[in-house]
Amino acid sequence: MYPEHQTTDFIESFSEEITLGTMLSNMFAESPPWDKDRKYKPESMNIWVENKEKETIFKIDINAPLNVALRHEENVIFGGCPSFIITVHQSPFEKNFVDKYEWRSKYK
Repeated sequence: MYPEHQTTDFIESFSEEITLGTMLSNMFAESPPWDKDRKYKPESMNIWVENKEKETIFKIDINAPLNVALRHEENVIFGGCPSFIITVHQSPFEKNFVDKYEWRSKYK
């Protein structure tokens, strides 16, 4: 999921042994039409999982294989479909996005 652009990719097949970074490199070999500024490059992306029960997000290592990311203790899968949130590292959108979760955590 790319919340900055309110869009989502669905991946039908992805080996659990391949790293998330490798997957993103394949997906972003060419910039998608919605990335007008061409800022979504694997080396500048952060990957997050959301724990909706706790209303928090947790950063996932981009070099982790999918099977490790799926087993992250805070990765709660809803509806049988794992999801990852992708943001651009240190972008204004990412800062606001992360701050929103931190604020909710503090004032629950």
